[in-house]
Amino acid sequence: MTAESRQPTPLILESVERMPNLSPTVAKVLALVNNPDSSARDLIRVIQLDPVLTGKVLALCNSAYFGIRKRISSVARATVLLGMNTIKNLSLTTAVLALFSSAPRKARFDSAAFWEHSLGCAVGCRLIATMLKLPPAVQEEFFVAGLLHDAGRLVVVHQLPERYREIADAASDSGRSVLEIEQETLGAPHTEIGFLLGKKWKLAEHLSEAIEYHHDSAQAERFVELSASCQIADAYCERIGIGAGGDTPSTRNLKHASGQLGKDLKQILSGLHENMEAEMGKASIFLVRGTS
Repeated sequence: MTAESRQPTPLILESVERMPNLSPTVAKVLALVNNPDSSARDLIRVIQLDPVLTGKVLALCNSAYFGIRKRISSVARATVLLGMNTIKNLSLTTAVLALFSSAPRKARFDSAAFWEHSLGCAVGCRLIATMLKLPPAVQEEFFVAGLLHDAGRLVVVHQLPERYREIADAASDSGRSVLEIEQETLGAPHTEIGFLLGKKWKLAEHLSEAIEYHHDSAQAERFVELSASCQIADAYCERIGIGAGGDTPSTRNLKHASGQLGKDLKQILSGLHENMEAEMGKASIFLVRGTS
């Protein structure tokens, strides 16, 4: 049963509703890219009206992450070189990072460690997409899914900070699964809460589903490769200590997830181990203050 078919509790619905919306510019960008009748010119026009977003997008386009030798000085040029979908993802990424750069003190939540883990998962997802030989535009979708996989945890941290602390302490003291304690305490785990936040923000369906199933891709119905990649990348980052996502490292169902990708799990983990450090270095631009 999915988060969509299950009736969320009033506490969860109210918490998600209180979350800030994406900026009007980013909301327009998402709507444009999801509209088959819109053009690159429409997208460029919207972004250019927001000087702050323009600066952030261009900073990322000129970073080592993309490795473009010739400097990009306009959104129009960036869109031609990278495509509408990549520019959309950059806009979404910078907006979410800007919204949640800090957290309420009551939660005792380490935002820096959380985003480092999220970035690690994003890089891991993108690396897996390259192993699957998926097109560059799809690889960027995997990156964004990995970055946002724990969005539901942000809802709890920002709207229910004391509950978040209780759940974290209970998991630490008992060794039980965070998901299990969230279900008991809140009526839903952060995976389902993240799915609801994705609906509020009008994220593409594949992103919302990856958020919902990043702990158990066996439940995914359509975007199986994306969910499976998120699950493996998340578990890998938790196990080797890239930041702190708040979950106990687990190998549960990872072999099933790798089977969904048509790859051997050891082969995937080896590929992540070989490339993660270098790719994290390139992607660190996303977490630089003033660019993220």
